[in-house]
Amino acid sequence: MSVGNPEKEAEGDSVEAPLQVPEVANEERSDVLTRILNQVRADALFARQWWRDRNPALAAPLEPVVAILSANNLVVSEGLGDAGFKSDPENFEVLFNANYLRSISSAVENLFPIEPGESPGALEEIIRQAVALYVFHEITHITQKFMEHELAATMKVAFSPDELSKIDLVADVRAAHCNALIDTAKQENLDRNAYLESYRNNLLLSYQLLVRAFSLKDKDHKKKRALGLLTNVVLTQGAITSVGGEATRRMELAVKPAFTSVDLDGGTIVALTCGSSGWEILFHGEVATNRMNVQEMWDAVGDTDTDDILAILRVAYEKLI
Repeated sequence: MSVGNPEKEAEGDSVEAPLQVPEVANEERSDVLTRILNQVRADALFARQWWRDRNPALAAPLEPVVAILSANNLVVSEGLGDAGFKSDPENFEVLFNANYLRSISSAVENLFPIEPGESPGALEEIIRQAVALYVFHEITHITQKFMEHELAATMKVAFSPDELSKIDLVADVRAAHCNALIDTAKQENLDRNAYLESYRNNLLLSYQLLVRAFSLKDKDHKKKRALGLLTNVVLTQGAITSVGGEATRRMELAVKPAFTSVDLDGGTIVALTCGSSGWEILFHGEVATNRMNVQEMWDAVGDTDTDDILAILRVAYEKLI
């Protein structure tokens, strides 16, 4: 069992209604989810210190997240409605929606069924990684000052749904970095490619959770966010397989969010990267493979088999950048 090759939006916000889980399963998972939240918090605190001691600059993605985690307990909550989380500073707690946590757990169980003779511990480790992505995503929203569920609807009207998805994509990428920092700290591995491989795998897991645990429901802004995650996967793989100065250039692109969309009438794809001066063009133009064109790629976003989508994004990156 391996994460190698897999969030939340509601009608008015950043969390979609989760899949329903039988009540008996809800009860069985409550203690497990509480234990996992505690483990996620402990892992993040450990990893920040580990990276501070060895390379403080690389601890940067964890710093704002751990600042909040270290000051609060993490609580599984049944009373949050559609909200993904609720900050309760008076009681030094951050509450996380139990329904979403169960939906994430169920999605992982479907993605990684336990093989005969395999330890259930392997599955629980992947569930921990998936829950950590959710926790770090929501904690990043706190650092973005996006703390009220109702603000999402206002954001959509005031700006556009795309701006909301950009905020979510930034949180997705931050969460993947946090998980990669934890993974490499646990392994005591300072190797650049080990970090990038873990980061890539967490981006893939984030995509799978987005489409399996919460559903895109054919909403364009969510599909762009999902495409952004897969674009980041392609950028990261390019950084892993490159050497020298080219590897450095590609890594600089891979570690930043890439928001991706299409012009179906023109048959073109457009990707943005979040640079130091704001969103910039990463690549744009017409592209196709022998298995998929831009229209077919757009229609396929949300499918759990990502190979063909990744292939056309890879061609776009290599051809157009």
